[in-house]
Amino acid sequence: MAKKSYTKKRLFIDNFSAMQNRDNNDYDLELSEPKTCFNAKTNLGALVCGNGLSHLKLPISQSVNYEAEMSQLSGITFTKIWHYKYYSVANSRYDYILVGFGSDKNLYFTNIFFADTLFHSLSISMNSEPVAINFIVTGDDVIGFSSPNDNFLVWYCDETPYSVSTAPKFVSICLHKQRLFVIDSGSDNLVRFSAKTDPMLWTTSNDEEGAGTIEMNDYKGQLKNLLSFGDYVFVFRDYGISKITSYSSSSVYYASNVYSSSRKIYCTTACVCEDKIYFLQEDGLYKFDGSNVEKVDLKFSKMLEENAQNNANTCFYNGKLFVACKLDFDDDDTIGCESGEYKNNCLVEFNPESKEYNITRGVDICSMLPLNDLFVNKLIVLQNGSSFLWQLNTTGVLHETVLEKKWESGKITLSSFSTNKILREVRLKCSCSCEIKIESEKRSKSFSLVESENITRLVCSLSGKEFLMSITSSDSNLCLSNLEMIFSEES
Repeated sequence: MAKKSYTKKRLFIDNFSAMQNRDNNDYDLELSEPKTCFNAKTNLGALVCGNGLSHLKLPISQSVNYEAEMSQLSGITFTKIWHYKYYSVANSRYDYILVGFGSDKNLYFTNIFFADTLFHSLSISMNSEPVAINFIVTGDDVIGFSSPNDNFLVWYCDETPYSVSTAPKFVSICLHKQRLFVIDSGSDNLVRFSAKTDPMLWTTSNDEEGAGTIEMNDYKGQLKNLLSFGDYVFVFRDYGISKITSYSSSSVYYASNVYSSSRKIYCTTACVCEDKIYFLQEDGLYKFDGSNVEKVDLKFSKMLEENAQNNANTCFYNGKLFVACKLDFDDDDTIGCESGEYKNNCLVEFNPESKEYNITRGVDICSMLPLNDLFVNKLIVLQNGSSFLWQLNTTGVLHETVLEKKWESGKITLSSFSTNKILREVRLKCSCSCEIKIESEKRSKSFSLVESENITRLVCSLSGKEFLMSITSSDSNLCLSNLEMIFSEES
């Protein structure tokens, strides 16, 4: 019998990817392209810690950069939070406020630049979670709140909030060309707009500056969300997007359908990101430029389809789209919030320019708010069931809990499925502690690594026809790079 001959082959990963790919066959993935990757990012080719969350800290004044941690909420949680900037006559300056809606259905507020770390009750209770908007009334910067079950509430921070009983109850609101546009909660097909001269006037008028209504009867589902984008107001519905356009007369509007879908749109995820609107649909993430809709090529979209994203929420922060959602990893891992009940379990960070993304797993986020005032630039995060307010960071840590990180390759077969191979050794730069598991169809080997400044060499001597590598770490200083796999393949 002729002696088998083997050829030495080397595989390199000099540029790790954190972009998990569940859409392709396991055998079709490039070596650097992970089948699974969560709680990790890439930096200069290395695999490093992903996003984390810490308790929110805010400055103690507008002139001092020192920050104090916000106090834990007493007996309540926030489900929604808004930003309110206004000119305070009393203080002769602009002030900056956070307003939260509590699980007790009351509104609370705090000054962003103030030594007080508490939220204070506005002494206003609402029947259901409201939507909110900043606008101007008679020269004052105000914030308004409404829900399907509550009258329009307007607050100028130097004065007492007041109710506008003549305004409609609404489920969504936007400001467009000096008018407020709302979806009337009392009608499935009606958008109303305020008078141009006074956003508190809602009585329909023939005056070209007056209030009016727009009927939408194209049966694309219930009206859910309004966005002002460019020269138009866009209406997001369960199965379509409509555009509201004005004639030469500023009080005459008409609606036209610009997108129809056979898959459900998660309307509340629609988010303006510079020159595009992004939104989730049942089969993935989409982008919309005002005319055309295009699906974004995220290689984990199938994991979105497997769960209803009714609690998904989005925001645009520092040039990135952040999507809180629920993904099914189809594994036995339990990360962070997954040890109990949860509505969402992931935060996806997507860069519209580079198309790169990473996934933070184990966080149950119900709302996010970008904050960029004076010298403060943060993404505020609310977690379901948490009485703390949180802020995004890049530590890979949830307060004091290190989120487990995982990177798993696709199937490695070299030049052929059928040839016999021997994985001789693995080399990599490991500036952290981690576990590496390498499997073939015959058996597996595991290695525990510790931090080293030098290249680590792992002797494997593992035979098989196909291989898979997984790396897990609970180190808060993850840093892996320069991975090399050395094989002998039967020729």
